[in-house]
Amino acid sequence: MKNDKISMRVSADLAWEIALMQEHVQRTTGFRLTKTATVEALIERGLEVMKAEEGDGEAADRAPSEGVDTATFGEEDENLETMH
Repeated sequence: MKNDKISMRVSADLAWEIALMQEHVQRTTGFRLTKTATVEALIERGLEVMKAEEGDGEAADRAPSEGVDTATFGEEDENLETMH
């Protein structure tokens, strides 16, 4: 039972992070990332933080949204949905 509660909490936290990142990208670029692209970006950010914790800590000091390079996503990118 305890594991179910932990799983639900992790799922809720991940859903929240996905929503925040999608909102940030939409606000800054006018495009909306698909959930798959958002999860991939969150995983990359998590890896940056893990590496920073082992190294100098610079990446860990940045906000999660600063770890996303929104300039690499173009209109032709299949991971984007144009917002009208």
